[in-house]
Amino acid sequence: MGEHPDLTEAQRRGMVGPGELTREDTMMQVTIEVPDDIAEQMRQANGQDVARHILEAYGLWAYQTGEIGGGQLRRLLGFETRNEVDQFLVDHNATHNYTLADLEQDRETARQLGL
Repeated sequence: MGEHPDLTEAQRRGMVGPGELTREDTMMQVTIEVPDDIAEQMRQANGQDVARHILEAYGLWAYQTGEIGGGQLRRLLGFETRNEVDQFLVDHNATHNYTLADLEQDRETARQLGL
């Protein structure tokens, strides 16, 4: 069976049918303007691209304030596993914010895996 470039990753894996969307399939692109001198300071201080730095800073803040849970943080930052999220939090000396929604998602995953 040939590749279908018009299908999402979830559709290719058989998680949803063609034409169906999951929340994880849709993304909004956001553009912000940062003065060049501040952007250069960010590059020098953080050694990464400015967009990624701002995304991580927002994700960390939103997670710590309870605005988003661990699963949302994982999706926002493009991590594949919860372990990557945990390491990100450790690297940034962040506290763990395990929400009821995270628990429910973990329970559903465990049920699907037969655990």
